Amino acid sequence: VRARLAPELAAAAADPSAFDAGRLVLIALEAVLRGGPFDRAALHGADPAAAAFRPRTALGEGAAHLLAGPGVPFAAGAGPSGPALLAGTEVHLAHGTRLTLGESRLLRGWDATSVVLVPVRVGGAVIGCIHADRRTAFAAADAPTMAYLREVVRTLEQGIALRRGAPPAPRAVDAAAKMAAVVRVLRGEDAAAVARELGTDAGTLAAWQAEFLAGAASRLGG
Repeated sequence: VRARLAPELAAAAADPSAFDAGRLVLIALEAVLRGGPFDRAALHGADPAAAAFRPRTALGEGAAHLLAGPGVPFAAGAGPSGPALLAGTEVHLAHGTRLTLGESRLLRGWDATSVVLVPVRVGGAVIGCIHADRRTAFAAADAPTMAYLREVVRTLEQGIALRRGAPPAPRAVDAAAKMAAVVRVLRGEDAAAVARELGTDAGTLAAWQAEFLAGAASRLGG
């Protein structure tokens, strides 16, 4: 399912004449719901006046409750989740793990047992975050699910940037992530999909692969 949903979202993101920003967000949220083990998906928008990420659009059973629930505050002293999102860091919250009082209140307010919040960055600024949660059964998002969720968010960022006429924010990729991406391609994963997930292109990934193989050859040669 994910292999079909990701290209569909990418095609919608690349066609601003047919899909405006609001419709693109709905397509992205549907991709989150159908492609991951989540009960609800939502977009929280950054609201500077309220100093919080506020729920704007949601899909899934109980979406209305989520929209009426609390936002994630990012004012000083409001707890770690909001500032982390504002800095571009993912947030994972789940009952049964170490949470602040404010984080526990967020989960209760959303009626969720676990949630993943992934920042959405356009033009160098975090404009909101994607919320993906479970309501009735705890299930930590595994590595493939998180990779898929990040790919959805990166595609959404690119689509919004295109509609705003702003360049998408470049993604810093460290050496470990580059090596992991190359190994995935060498093991048979689709290079274009891996590149999209990292916010780069297949040509850049091919260059990393060439550097990786050259380095391995030099070490083998002594």
